[in-house]
Amino acid sequence: MHLVARPIRREDLPALLDLCHSWERDDARMREIELEWQTIWDAGAMLGVVAEDLSQDNTQKVKAVMCAVGIEDDCYAAFVHDYEPYVLSKIRKRIDAGHSPLLKESDFGIKNAEDGVNMLICALGWEGKEHLTEPAANLRGFIVNSFVERHGGHKLRVLFGEVEADILDLAYRSGVKLLNNYAQWAKDRQMTTEPKRPYLVGNTREDALTTENYWLVRMFTYFPPRFHFTEPQREILLLARDGFTDYEIAQILGASPDAVKKRWVGIYHRVGRIMPGLLPTAGPTRRGAEKRRALLAHLRDRPEELRAFTRRRAK
Repeated sequence: MHLVARPIRREDLPALLDLCHSWERDDARMREIELEWQTIWDAGAMLGVVAEDLSQDNTQKVKAVMCAVGIEDDCYAAFVHDYEPYVLSKIRKRIDAGHSPLLKESDFGIKNAEDGVNMLICALGWEGKEHLTEPAANLRGFIVNSFVERHGGHKLRVLFGEVEADILDLAYRSGVKLLNNYAQWAKDRQMTTEPKRPYLVGNTREDALTTENYWLVRMFTYFPPRFHFTEPQREILLLARDGFTDYEIAQILGASPDAVKKRWVGIYHRVGRIMPGLLPTAGPTRRGAEKRRALLAHLRDRPEELRAFTRRRAK
């Protein structure tokens, strides 16, 4: 198995439904879930990664998936106290009614500059039915770490999501806490021992930073950015962090190679002015490559520098 991570795409939705095996239900419920995912995707708010096995040619390459969305404060508070479960269904109903509670990643700038973002984990799925044996445990670790690397660095207030009874213990071991057990709803339906009964679990920033779970602490660790890169600069840095060359970056952005080089000059000037000792100032002809390596290494440890940060203007 040779795993690589990449951003989730719309065509990954069938794999998402297949890998989230705790959702094994009748055909009608599965169709509802598919519609929920399509609605969320169409809203342009999905943050996610998939893990592909490049050693597989003719079989399903996607082996794990994790995705999330940003949620408005009032919506999160309602979910914690709601009588009924199935938060994705509730989100879809709000969107259909013209009152979307979702935040696009571009909307996170003000949240990062103020109180922070509420993030709902919409799906965490992996190949393998046995949760604690290979390949499931390895796939889960890989996809969670990949998600943190690509979508960490926001000022999280809370990270939460729904799980069902068969993986509730696994969720507890990851460091999350019970937020809503939908007790009366389950009792009314005589589901007190039903293995598919849902639970709402999660962590606030204060709780998460007291755990000894590395991925959870890393997801919630936040320092205000120092460089305040522009959006075009962040675009280049994110692509460079993922291993793309300047030529490939230019193709992806629809820009000329010279335009990409000019953005790098602006990036290095900004970094050198704010943190003079970070970048090498002398060396052989490949000094540009050395600067890039030094900067990207720093940004991997400080992902908040690659996230939007927008102070609200005083009225």
